[in-house]
Amino acid sequence: MGFNKAAGDQLTAAELNSFYPAAGLYAASSTGNDSYAITVTPAPNDYDVGDTYTFKADVANTGAATLNVNGLGAKSIVKLYNNALVTGDILAGQIVRVSYDGTNFQMLSQVSTLLDYQSGVTTRDMTAASGAQTIAHGLGVTPRRIRVKALSGTSSTTAAVNISAQGTYNGTNTKAIYMTTQVGTAVNSDVSTTNILTLIVSAGNNQVAVATFDATNITLTWTKTGTPTGTAQILWEAWA
Repeated sequence: MGFNKAAGDQLTAAELNSFYPAAGLYAASSTGNDSYAITVTPAPNDYDVGDTYTFKADVANTGAATLNVNGLGAKSIVKLYNNALVTGDILAGQIVRVSYDGTNFQMLSQVSTLLDYQSGVTTRDMTAASGAQTIAHGLGVTPRRIRVKALSGTSSTTAAVNISAQGTYNGTNTKAIYMTTQVGTAVNSDVSTTNILTLIVSAGNNQVAVATFDATNITLTWTKTGTPTGTAQILWEAWA
């Protein structure tokens, strides 16, 4: 920005007030934890929308983090507009630039973590009783979303059943589809916004799962109805 000043001219108080927030005052944090704190000069009187600060982090964050400028109060640091930080978004020694939006400090500098992805396979015994099945995803942080797919099949001289289901869950919403094909009957298919997996062997005989997750596990909470048989092969994927 420019102020159209001649050499030696002084800036007015109003010009200084507009210049410093845009310039991004800098200091280093030395708190030793996720509650970063800095002291800058000149000292701000309060937080105004658009105020920008740059600080050097003394430690890596281990989850949600805050910044306190000159003791004005800790405000959450968020990324991608309003998402809480996850472990490793800020590294020790990183220069971090933030801007106040009226509620939080939005992170303007790039986060240090890259998109992490894990996947694996497991099974579900269709005869098993209702209950929780945990899958260690190995991300070390809470996933942003997961996807699971399941296939199962049985056959005999009189009937053949093929089951397929897949769904996604982002911590809030579930979107899923499923289909069962059985010799001599129509194809059964539908969508679900509750169950991430729906495995129907025949009318009244099924296993359905609701998904949750945390920083360690994906949990499929199964509800068994009737006497389904067979084994479902499950492919799971998780993104952080």
